[in-house]
Amino acid sequence: MGNYKVRISARALRDLESIVKYIREDSPQNAVEVAAAVVKLINSLIDSPRRFRLAGFSRRRNSPVHVTNTHSFMIYYKVDEMKNDVEIITVVRSSRRQPQRFA
Repeated sequence: MGNYKVRISARALRDLESIVKYIREDSPQNAVEVAAAVVKLINSLIDSPRRFRLAGFSRRRNSPVHVTNTHSFMIYYKVDEMKNDVEIITVVRSSRRQPQRFA
């Protein structure tokens, strides 16, 4: 098991941007802290991305989808062992309805 390449999907990037924008309205400092925590956790997926809970499988390639959390946000991602690749699918607030199906 080597280092994985981590990519963030356009959807996940939009999710993260909207989260930070929303938090920044009340607390710019908290927005920075949350963004930093999410990015740090995403970067940690370079090593051992399978260490977090399996949430399901993608519909297209039947790839495993894992989930982890930080600061009340859930980060969903796919692991492609053949390419040593991790793709961040979406970032959602843990109090919201969680995705049941993945692209």
